[in-house]
Amino acid sequence: MALTLHQIGVLFLVIEQASEIRPLGVGINLQPYPTRKLMKLGFTRNNLDSVGLPALKTAVVGLNRQDINATLPGITASYRWLQYAAYRDR
Repeated sequence: MALTLHQIGVLFLVIEQASEIRPLGVGINLQPYPTRKLMKLGFTRNNLDSVGLPALKTAVVGLNRQDINATLPGITASYRWLQYAAYRDR
């Protein structure tokens, strides 16, 4: 969102609740559309591979470790761009 706002000349402020970036056990999920935007800005697959992994499956998993809902993301779902998953501490 911030990259697009910057690109079209809209002033904005990104607010982060944490005073420092540190491991929290959570991740960032880049859907195919933001990946497309990053590629358009000059990022390469190698750049994205250095901070995350292409997501091959996304799933909501129950306490019994059984999938409640599973979907195919990114290229595996016939999009032109990958979906990436990255740990926030990277």
